[in-house]
Amino acid sequence: MINIYFILKSDESVKRCEEFIEYSICERKRYLDDAHEGQQPQWIRKIGAAKLNAMKIRGKKWKGVTIKKRAESMGTRACLLHYTQGYQFYSSLEHADVMALVGYMDESETDLTLRSAASDEYIGLVLAHNFLVMADLLVATIHYFGIQCPDLVEKLKMTYEALNRHGQAK
Repeated sequence: MINIYFILKSDESVKRCEEFIEYSICERKRYLDDAHEGQQPQWIRKIGAAKLNAMKIRGKKWKGVTIKKRAESMGTRACLLHYTQGYQFYSSLEHADVMALVGYMDESETDLTLRSAASDEYIGLVLAHNFLVMADLLVATIHYFGIQCPDLVEKLKMTYEALNRHGQAK
């Protein structure tokens, strides 16, 4: 969502999208070089070394802007939701920070156990956030194409507020 907004809010959105794609291709190639001893799929070999080098140079522009800076371009409300509450929180769970690991511990007076089964503990937060991500994607798209739908935008806001209130009540 952060990247989509960053692309669409640019006066040169096509160029910014090209930078993102080229950066992504170079990152995939780097991963394959590191993790698979340079075994490249046919689609990367077809690009060729000269073009890949040019893509890497252009992709540096995308890499030069941090995810936080891209999120800040969204505006305060969206940045708070998609960067602080979304990206940072989900990253902490994904990368197993200490607080995420502590969430798997059950301690009694005599025992310490670790839960490894799937959990619905954060389902309310995740569903509300995913709804808003999809709603924001829709709103960004209709704004980009100049489509006027104020009633739809208002209905999406009201639905999110109701969903968010329901999630907080649990």
